Amino acid sequence: MASEAKERIGKAAALLLEPGQFVVLDVGTTALSVARAIPSDFRGTVATNSLLVAIELSNHPNLVVHVAGGRLRGGDMALSNSNAQNFFRDLHPDIAFLGSGGIDAEAGLTDYYLEEAAARKVIIQNSAVSYVLADSSKFGRVARHRVAGLQELTGLITESEPPATIREALEKSGGVTIIA
Repeated sequence: MASEAKERIGKAAALLLEPGQFVVLDVGTTALSVARAIPSDFRGTVATNSLLVAIELSNHPNLVVHVAGGRLRGGDMALSNSNAQNFFRDLHPDIAFLGSGGIDAEAGLTDYYLEEAAARKVIIQNSAVSYVLADSSKFGRVARHRVAGLQELTGLITESEPPATIREALEKSGGVTIIA
């Protein structure tokens, strides 16, 4: 069930892409689903701190892929620390898709790994638009480290209707909820 939800979220996110865009794909299994859903005829540039995303996109015929450096965390194969933060600090992407440890109306976007949360903060600050990728298991969950308030995000891409408090917190500042 969770993998089906992530696949639906990935496909919905890929539909937001426009030719020539500079895209950031964050770490996590849902970000990997976005990478898998990018059409082979999409031309653009992707920056990521996920080795899994980079490998998935490595044979994509029309993409330029940039990978952050940093300390490698197994499992998600995430790269983080000041190297990753500096990598993203120098980029100004058109659109960013962010992973999440949790999403809550009051706590906002949170994560379990401090260095990854710090990289996400930089990504949000520098991106023209930023969407959180979160399946319904993340609703109301508050992880250890705050990334951003919901008012700092463009929107949420999910597979089911979020609690009214999350939707209202996003909409209060003009954010959108996309249900895959």
